[in-house]
Amino acid sequence: MGRRSGLVIRIGKPDTVLMELAKAIGADTIYAHIEVSRDKVKEEEKIEAAMKEENMEVKYFWGSTLYHAHDLPFMLEDMPTKYGDFREKVNGLEVKKMIEALD
Repeated sequence: MGRRSGLVIRIGKPDTVLMELAKAIGADTIYAHIEVSRDKVKEEEKIEAAMKEENMEVKYFWGSTLYHAHDLPFMLEDMPTKYGDFREKVNGLEVKKMIEALD
């Protein structure tokens, strides 16, 4: 028995697929988790450029990592590539509290 979640699965380049989907449903804005890895940030830039050409907007929110980027003791460009080095640099940082689940 399905739940009819409305989940849409597409395969392709994110900038192309998201633009096609946005046009198909008449969206003028896309909301997404902000990314931190170099490759993903480059993908975001392509998506933003494609959306801008069509007068659409991309809005980001944080939520995909344990530590918020603004709390890190280094710039994202200087992110350690080895976990041990990363762990050493973030030692002592507090993880932000989660909000309580709504009823």
